[in-house]
This record gives sequence, C-alpha cells and structure tokens, in this order.
Amino acid sequence: MNTQIERVDGQWDKTDGTHLQGHLNASYAEIVSVLGQPTHPTEKIDASWDFEADGVVVTIHNWKDGQNYNGPAAPPVEELKSWSIGGHNLKAVEAVAELFANSKVTYSESGLTIKELAQIITSSN
Repeated sequence: MNTQIERVDGQWDKTDGTHLQGHLNASYAEIVSVLGQPTHPTEKIDASWDFEADGVVVTIHNWKDGQNYNGPAAPPVEELKSWSIGGHNLKAVEAVAELFANSKVTYSESGLTIKELAQIITSSN
C-alpha cells in the first residue's frame, strides 16, 4: 500500500488536540529516511514530524528526553531511540505501522515490530 503523506508542520489547526497514542522505537536516521528532516524544536522537543497519512493526523517527536529539555548531558537528537506517536486516535498508530511496515522498528507497548503490528491491524479490519 502506498500511503500518501502530507507534512503539516506548524498547522496548529490540524495538530491541536493530538495526544499520546503510543511509542515508536526507531533511530533518528530511520525516521528521517521515511519522513525527511524534522521541524520546530521547542524547549521540550528536539525533533518533530507532523503530517497527515491518508488523512490521519500524526505527530512523531521526542518528549523531554533530549538536550533541549535536559541540557548538554542528555543524548543528542541523533542518538534518541524512543519517540512519541501523537494523534487524535489510534489511527495514528495504524498510519505509523503502515509507513514503517518494511523496517525493523518496533511499537513499544506491544514489543511487536511495526510490520507485525501492521499485519495484525490489517487482519482485524
């Protein structure tokens, strides 16, 4: 399946009200290879990707574990491995599962690879 991705960085009317839906275990480089460069760091976030995947609003970002929040003793963003998946509902996790289906990244609540999670979601629909 070819997921249509549209970046919505800074479009608060789309991302307002999103909240934590799960966690993605992936390297910074793996996420960049799929979604491109991150945008808008804040005092609590070092990297963020805001996008719509087939109409589903998704945010992927680190939360309070990088140098922006913890200072230079914290790992640089390129070394972070745990990312928050935000959205309006669990469809955000489904969208991430489809985007990363061919990689070995995992969804941390289940310990399943994203590919395994995508197969479960597909078979349950």
